[in-house]
Amino acid sequence: MSAESLLSELDADFRPDERALFFQEARAAAESYARTLGREATAESPQDDETGLQIQALLDELERETAEFSPVLPVVRLRRKHFEDLGLQCPPHIAQLMRRFDFYLVRFPITLVPKPGWGFQQLDCIVEFNPDQPPTERPVIYHIFPQEDWEDIIRFQQGLAIGLDENLEFKVDLKRLVVELPNLDAAQQAKIGAKAAGLAGLVVGPFNYRIRRPKIMSRGQGNVKVRWRLESEAYVGEEETQLGVVLQVPKDVSQVNAVGALKVGKDFHTFTAHLRHLMRFVRERTRTYFEQGAPLVQTQPWKDITAGL
Repeated sequence: MSAESLLSELDADFRPDERALFFQEARAAAESYARTLGREATAESPQDDETGLQIQALLDELERETAEFSPVLPVVRLRRKHFEDLGLQCPPHIAQLMRRFDFYLVRFPITLVPKPGWGFQQLDCIVEFNPDQPPTERPVIYHIFPQEDWEDIIRFQQGLAIGLDENLEFKVDLKRLVVELPNLDAAQQAKIGAKAAGLAGLVVGPFNYRIRRPKIMSRGQGNVKVRWRLESEAYVGEEETQLGVVLQVPKDVSQVNAVGALKVGKDFHTFTAHLRHLMRFVRERTRTYFEQGAPLVQTQPWKDITAGL
């Protein structure tokens, strides 16, 4: 499956390379808009180039917004040695799976930089593994972070030390949490306790995962493709989001490739009145782009992510 197909699954109607063209047209329209204001000016309501300059400055800041996958993925191969080094027995069901599959912890760092003072409300992301390969050569997702049942925890603690427990599932590092957050109330302790590593502790990690959007949807466990949607009622400013999966790879698969697509956006109503009025000067496709909140879309291929592990 191509990166363009993943973008269509995100309902992204625009290609990443179109963004510059939309802004180029909007800048030309801003000049026309400023001239129109000048013709409409009267002695009672004088107009000058100030409005045009303000629109140009806003467009410049919007165009500098970025939403990017890291081109390099942190990947850890998960071995029975992780258990042995801690003096633990590998659970029988994991040991049985490891005879036929290799397991990897794969993290997806995403950097979002909105216009200063603004922010994004929604982040959508899809990653697919070994696209266009036969089913026998497709890795599948064994576990996902975050999932919906992390919402309450993330709502009151956005930065978490997370690792993998003996079942290769994402869990909170309770030892660090007790030190860093000693004043949790009973309800918070109960919610975190449900996601805390057991007596064996973490087998791999901890790693710092920072999620600033408490409304979560994720899909793909047991599939070859994982999808996240992270939302917030408030606008979220600059952030370094970390998503993660445990990947289950058939042992006869020699190379794992991946392709990702992401989309972030804001509400069009956050734009200034002048910029909204500007839309009558542009083509329908450009107007639709801005009315959808000037979304940022990106695709990213990753080749041979498990090489050397």
